[in-house]
Amino acid sequence: MSRTKLSALRIANNWEIEDVANSLEISADEYAKIESGKARLSMDIARKLSELYRIDPEYFFTHEAVAIHRNEGQGSNSNSGYINTYNNNGNLTELFEKLVHELKKR
Repeated sequence: MSRTKLSALRIANNWEIEDVANSLEISADEYAKIESGKARLSMDIARKLSELYRIDPEYFFTHEAVAIHRNEGQGSNSNSGYINTYNNNGNLTELFEKLVHELKKR
């Protein structure tokens, strides 16, 4: 898990580590470890993060770059809100399902 992805999402939303941790119902210390790469991102936390940020959970398990654009307020254009993009070559859903299956075995 790239710590840059989690940090970028949090910063783009003007949230502190404590804000995200509270939303996930975990301690700020636990979330900080996940964001810094010192702890692994669980499927449950990835699901909660995907709901929080309104993105696909598979995003957290890919290496593709993501552009996050937040255009709000007076004078914004019709693209207000989030614009999340990534290269989905059709195999990401299959990969995500395989990861879920493997994790359930453990």
